[in-house]
Amino acid sequence: MPGVHSMLKPLSREIKVARVIFTARADASPFVVAFTDDARTGTRPDGKAAQAFRDQFAATEWSLMDNGQVRISKNGLPLLGAADLANEGQTLFLLHHRAHETIVDGEIARDEKDPKHGFGRLVITQLGSDPSRSRTVRISVSLSLEP
Repeated sequence: MPGVHSMLKPLSREIKVARVIFTARADASPFVVAFTDDARTGTRPDGKAAQAFRDQFAATEWSLMDNGQVRISKNGLPLLGAADLANEGQTLFLLHHRAHETIVDGEIARDEKDPKHGFGRLVITQLGSDPSRSRTVRISVSLSLEP
């Protein structure tokens, strides 16, 4: 079949594999606060949700990629992905992601004097099918960074 072969291109020209810039390990005890907002009953702390997120984000691995993405995983399983934007010195990375009814904003900061240490902070807002209800979770973790 003449012409079919000429339409195929080598994969190496089309696919760029993202490389890890650095990886950070979160501490085993993240600080987590969760609130449920309801137009009828107001804002209340949500201890069950806070504990679930605390367990989920304890000892996670945060990988910054050279394609402007961050991947957060635990035990090799992906938890969260987001776009990141870094300052010139790559000491501050701002994170954002939106998927359906979930919005994630956050940051990763490296200590300028000791770049092996830093912190991560996430704010996750979950909007439900009922527009009068939502949940907001704030997660803060200490990070140990590896090149």
